[in-house]
Amino acid sequence: MTESKWLACTEPRPMLRWLKGRTTIRKICLFGAACCRRVWEHMDDELARQAVELLERLVHAGATVEEMEDACRAATLAADGASSALSQVIERVLD
Repeated sequence: MTESKWLACTEPRPMLRWLKGRTTIRKICLFGAACCRRVWEHMDDELARQAVELLERLVHAGATVEEMEDACRAATLAADGASSALSQVIERVLD
């Protein structure tokens, strides 16, 4: 992937595929957090926002193990909530 293709890319998957084996987990985490920050105003779930903020602190070595565990639980709850909401929307559409 060239620099111009990278800068023009709007989908994270090809970017992540290109990064595989070329970078560190830290940089991939920073990339993920940056992607979330790009859509921050659309993230209505406070648990999801907290998970992103925690990830940023972890990357910069500012989070405790307890905070990591709390964030994992919060992220799981947020994901479960999103999945449930999506299922309800699909059910309404199919009815």
